Amino acid sequence: MNLTFIICKMTYILVLLATGISGASAVAPSNPTCPVGTILCNGTCTDTSVDPLNCGSCGNACHDGTACVNGKCSCLVGLELCNGTCTDTSFDSRNCGSCGNICPLGKTCLNGKCLCPADLAFCNGTCVDVSIDEFNCGTCAKTCPPDKTCINGVCSNRPINICTDGYCSYPLSFES
Repeated sequence: MNLTFIICKMTYILVLLATGISGASAVAPSNPTCPVGTILCNGTCTDTSVDPLNCGSCGNACHDGTACVNGKCSCLVGLELCNGTCTDTSFDSRNCGSCGNICPLGKTCLNGKCLCPADLAFCNGTCVDVSIDEFNCGTCAKTCPPDKTCINGVCSNRPINICTDGYCSYPLSFES
């Protein structure tokens, strides 16, 4: 046995006895050293560069859905760690394009961008249907006069309700 190994064993015994750990035996562990590239964590030699329960240091456990890569908890390829959770920022409306970027009401996240559904426009912070919205008629911020309504994106005369045999039609008159 080399002298360093004997000193380590003796130090270990003295520390146990001096701290008064109950149940401590006077026998040192059979192998208090670990192979190169590993360290002793809870009595087991582990490689903290890849161990998800001891990532980077003893007791540092990675969250579910993460892996220990080079001693750091990392998300799987294509995911980003946002508030402790791995997420796909391409489609997550609470983390769209980057962590914490929340899409406004009505918008969804598509390829990392907050977008309105295809048939709606984003006007003044809201997704609207410009074909019928009297405050965004045909385009954002185009307001119809009080006596007009928005029909197919055009400010038009309010329709007259003509009903015959339970069928109603609404004649259209478009503003020039």
